[in-house]
Amino acid sequence: MENALAAVPEGSTREETISFLKAQIAQFNNPNRGVQRSHLPGVTAVGAWQEIIGTEGLPRHKVTQLDGSMQGLMGCIAGISAADQTIALVGFPDASWSAAYELGAKLDNLVWVPHPGPDSLGIAMVLAAGFDLVVVDCADTFLTPQKVQRYESKIREADGTLLVMHTSWPQAALHISTELIAGEGMQHGYGRLSTLTFRVDIHKKQSPPRTLQWTIGRPSYDVALPVQTVQSVPSRPKQVVLSHAI
Repeated sequence: MENALAAVPEGSTREETISFLKAQIAQFNNPNRGVQRSHLPGVTAVGAWQEIIGTEGLPRHKVTQLDGSMQGLMGCIAGISAADQTIALVGFPDASWSAAYELGAKLDNLVWVPHPGPDSLGIAMVLAAGFDLVVVDCADTFLTPQKVQRYESKIREADGTLLVMHTSWPQAALHISTELIAGEGMQHGYGRLSTLTFRVDIHKKQSPPRTLQWTIGRPSYDVALPVQTVQSVPSRPKQVVLSHAI
């Protein structure tokens, strides 16, 4: 890979983790690094995910909820990091970020805390002071109304925004759901998938919902990186279809 993702070493204590992250924040905000933190109203993306989340991007100082396929998370991270916005990833210990790299992610715009401990949202609040987007795996997090209120108050005061997965966040400012609806390239159980198509539902407060179709594919096997396309769809496809294309 041309660039590298900075990850907190496994086995780090909370104090060591926070110290590492503060050093990363200082490095990311160093003018000599060549990439300045964005202060746009939203956390924007490029490419396919610019079409999905819109030119206004993810709402800053608020919480976005992402559901469904991990491929959706990879695509979102790829589009936002490629727009030179900084991202901190909290949790997701089994994730392979090479998938995001294949979709165009700039890994040197990412920091990863694979094992944040029991207070993943607390770690996220530290990171929100220095990153455009903080993505949190809330699979092991129990949310109470008091906790939700406390974290929303903190994110309103931070420079970045929060994206949560594997939880239901009450009154999220933006809700994105991705669902695999089709795959192509298999022939009688042999071969490999050449194209994946996802349904993407976007629900934003005070805006009409949108439904899109996001396709990731290689027109031929010698193509190095997959091609992504996005189009609006009028209705929900009824089932997953694995076509037996040669």
